[in-house]
Amino acid sequence: MAVYTLVGAEPIAITLDKNVLTFFMNIVRNSGTIECEILRRQIVFSDQRGKDFINRVEKTLSKYNLKSSSYYIENPLNKIEWKRLVGIKIKEYWKNECHNEKMEKTSLKYIEIQNNPLNEAHNIWKSVKNNSKDVKAGEIKARISTQTYIFQAKRAKFDPKVDEFLKKKGHEVLRLPSYHCEFNPIELIWGNLKGFVGQENSTFKQNDVKSLIQKGFEQINSTTWFNSCNHVKNNIEPKYWQKDAIQDEIQKIIIHIESDSEIESESENDDLSDGDETEDYEWP
Repeated sequence: MAVYTLVGAEPIAITLDKNVLTFFMNIVRNSGTIECEILRRQIVFSDQRGKDFINRVEKTLSKYNLKSSSYYIENPLNKIEWKRLVGIKIKEYWKNECHNEKMEKTSLKYIEIQNNPLNEAHNIWKSVKNNSKDVKAGEIKARISTQTYIFQAKRAKFDPKVDEFLKKKGHEVLRLPSYHCEFNPIELIWGNLKGFVGQENSTFKQNDVKSLIQKGFEQINSTTWFNSCNHVKNNIEPKYWQKDAIQDEIQKIIIHIESDSEIESESENDDLSDGDETEDYEWP
């Protein structure tokens, strides 16, 4: 629902409903055809729990607060009137549906539902210009509005059952931030382990892979951890600081205030220098 609301796209369910209603009115409008006669018989003999076409039509009409199929068979509308009526009813239904889901789903809590959620993009995307900077900013706005970042943070919350189980098995859970895994030395260790297993794995059998994993863990020692931590601290972090043009320290700005006598003497020297004669220069 949040995606449809942001981009103003028409859900596939509404497209299918439009096709059903259009097909129904095309049949009803041609009252002397065999199709219209079959439709009349289905209204009389069809079971409400069945999967006949008329049952699908009745459910769709009721969904958008339209009158029954029997009424439209006796009072068919022309193409323009029917298209206008169906369009108004679908817009009303979709707008009410968005407001109802906004009350239930937290992903829509901070999104303002527009007057016409269908076929009209939300202002978050409508204001985005055709350049990478604006597109990236619009994506961040959309993620903040739908609380995507909050959801990802909640997934990584402390789970007492899992942690207690692992603690009984002699393990300690180490939780890492959701983003920028390259700042975590453990990711580098894990990448080296996967690289070792991938290079040494030639049989692709489960038992052989297990033995390779165990062998890879045995090669990880305090020196490996020390080198990984230093690599993150001395190589990766400085590159990000340099890339973002961020400085921890700002140089002090010192302004020297000169006395009036010094200013007057400088101005006199400038006047004298302006009167100096210069040699003529001939162009070659």
